[in-house]
Amino acid sequence: MWQSYLDIKRDYADELVLFQMGDFFEAYHADAERLAEASNLLLAHRDVKGEGTVPMTALSIHRLEDIRDDLLSKGFDLVVAPLKNGERKTSLYHGRTEEPEEEFLDFNPDVLREMLQESAEESYASPFIQRVIANVEALAREEAQSELAPAPTITQGDIDQALLEWNGRPRGSKSR
Repeated sequence: MWQSYLDIKRDYADELVLFQMGDFFEAYHADAERLAEASNLLLAHRDVKGEGTVPMTALSIHRLEDIRDDLLSKGFDLVVAPLKNGERKTSLYHGRTEEPEEEFLDFNPDVLREMLQESAEESYASPFIQRVIANVEALAREEAQSELAPAPTITQGDIDQALLEWNGRPRGSKSR
C-alpha cells in the first residue's frame, strides 16, 4: 500500500494526492498539512513501516466531491487515487486560478467545447470543465438573445404621454 502511494506521489510531486484507504481518502506529509489547513480538517499521524510516524489527514469518501471542488476553487491541483475492484486508478484535476468567463469570453463556444472535450479525454476532466462549458454556452445564449431582441418602438403618442405625465401638458400645447 505505502509503495503504491509513493509511486503516485513520485509521478505527481507538485499535486496534492488523495489516496483511498478503505472508506477514507488520505493525504500524507506536506499534502496532509496543506489539506488540513485548506479544508479545516484534523492533522493526525500514521505509523508507517520503515518511515516512522508521518503527518496524515483523512476525509470520508462521502465528502470527497465537496472537498475536491472546494480545493479546486482555491487553485489546488489534485490527484485522486481511488481503489476500484482491487485496481488503483488516478485522476488529475487542475485548480481554478481565474474565472472562466474572463478567460474564455472571446472564444467561439463550439471551438471551446471541442477543446474542453479533448482535455477531458486526456484524463483531467473535472466538474470545472463542465462548469466552463455551461458558462460559455449560457453566455452565447445571452449574446444571441440580445442580438435578436427587437428594439422597442416609440411613437409620438408615447412621447406626448410621457411629457404630459412629467409636466402636466403635452409639449407644444398652448397654455390657456
